[in-house]
Amino acid sequence: MAVDREEQPQEQETAGRDVAGAEETTTTQVEVKTDSVEGSTVTVAGRDVVYNGSVIINVRVGTTSGELEGLWEGIARGINRALARVAEEREQKDKAAKLRRPDVYSPYETGLQEKDLPEIERWFREDLPTAREKYFAIALSLFNGLKWTDFWDIYQAILASRDLLVNEDDEKDAWLFGQTDQELVEKARAHIVRKEDEAAEVIEFEEEGYPGVILDMLRTKYRPRLIELLPDLGRLGEHPYWEVRARAAYAVAEIGKLDFYRIRRQVLETWAQDNRPYVRAAVGYTASRLIQDGITETEVRKMLDEWADPEENRNWRFRWAAAAAHKQIGLSNPDIALPSLKLVARNDDIRIADAVIYALLVISFDDKLEAVLSALKEWLEEDDGSKMEPNVVPLVATLAFLTLGNAYTSRAEHESDDGKEQEDDTFLALLAVDVEGTWRAVVQAALSKALKYRLADEAFDVLKGWARQTRDSEVRLATVRDLVADWYMTLWQDRHQIGMTATLNRLKRWTRDKDEAVRMVAQATIAEIKRRVDAVPLSTPPSRSGGKKLIVFGT
Repeated sequence: MAVDREEQPQEQETAGRDVAGAEETTTTQVEVKTDSVEGSTVTVAGRDVVYNGSVIINVRVGTTSGELEGLWEGIARGINRALARVAEEREQKDKAAKLRRPDVYSPYETGLQEKDLPEIERWFREDLPTAREKYFAIALSLFNGLKWTDFWDIYQAILASRDLLVNEDDEKDAWLFGQTDQELVEKARAHIVRKEDEAAEVIEFEEEGYPGVILDMLRTKYRPRLIELLPDLGRLGEHPYWEVRARAAYAVAEIGKLDFYRIRRQVLETWAQDNRPYVRAAVGYTASRLIQDGITETEVRKMLDEWADPEENRNWRFRWAAAAAHKQIGLSNPDIALPSLKLVARNDDIRIADAVIYALLVISFDDKLEAVLSALKEWLEEDDGSKMEPNVVPLVATLAFLTLGNAYTSRAEHESDDGKEQEDDTFLALLAVDVEGTWRAVVQAALSKALKYRLADEAFDVLKGWARQTRDSEVRLATVRDLVADWYMTLWQDRHQIGMTATLNRLKRWTRDKDEAVRMVAQATIAEIKRRVDAVPLSTPPSRSGGKKLIVFGT
């Protein structure tokens, strides 16, 4: 279960700055975050700017590595935030699974029988005689299992919006101290409990199937009452607590089965345009639920594709919301989400690219790394376009690859620091068993693009992270050695003198690294490159000069 990324990205709509001296090629925006105090002066890509929490500047593909260093620092911090968020999401997986499980809205899978339905409907009509009591049961059907205090706030808000709270002085005492909350709970056939893993009391129906029964009854016999809940649910999509937002969004999905276009117009488009990222992200809960149910899948996908297209909608927040929605959809339907994310990735706005990359990261961490890499392989194969009509998809794919590489390395190192056994879902573990070379081809394509986009330093950082993971593993050492050697030979065949020199210089630097694993990888890789170059016939020149050996091996 993915939880929305509340700190991503910071709001900034001012015009960007051009990077001095950048080549005239593809342009995209990069949001830079620093640890500086607001109001202080910081240097970004060679320019002094006043720091206001975040700085958005334009970056042209082809910027020098030195200029990109400051930009990448901001992206690296984004990786750390994403890792922290993903760790939180994984810890909440059991609770999130409960939110997604079918029996929350399917009465027939929890012991309830069709013959029980008339009695439940009678109870709702006759045993809950007042509107307040009925709305208590309705609210609980939407927020079953929520913390009692949060549920009570929601219930009170629903009553207030319908003028059902007692205001007359002579009735206040009866309202406040007449019927106890326990009596109200019991009449609703519910109970308040404190579970082992909860720090607060939660309220839930005694029978798990009741939420589905009540919602089905509302959809078939009390449609106006259900539709009238949309404004309340729309406001709850702004709630600071993620579970309330998720529950509200799932409830909106239930109403969407009656009229999708009503929830799109009245709720989803409002959420999508909100200034707050966590509100925009609430769209994803509704969209993923509707796609899982299948009733309005076509309409949901069409809506998100329209939001992703800048020709259809000029507001960048719609495109951000589309990316965030596909993050949620991709957890259960990556075959739907990943192709659609590529459509979103065509937007040359770093805020959108950041949302796309984060979606890919979250989807991959849900045991879908191979699916994400397959998508990146396709994205990397696209042409960069022209100066007049640039295509930023390969650039976004390259940044996503570097982000994933760093994120998986960081996670493996965190597990090692915590004394946990390293999981076998890392990049390197996947590459080590890549018999057919499918994933190695993705790595080679990404490394080549990184070199083209002047992101070689960042690519070497990923490779060095993998080198650190080779400790006590000959298989992993050989994997990293061959990856770097393969890349070098590609550069050699393409006569890429700058790339070859940069690779050898970096490897020589690694031979003096304080980490023994990095030193061993460097030494083994240099030897492997020398062996391969020496094995090439003299009739195959690697450079325009006609010479076979363009480098001097050794340390």
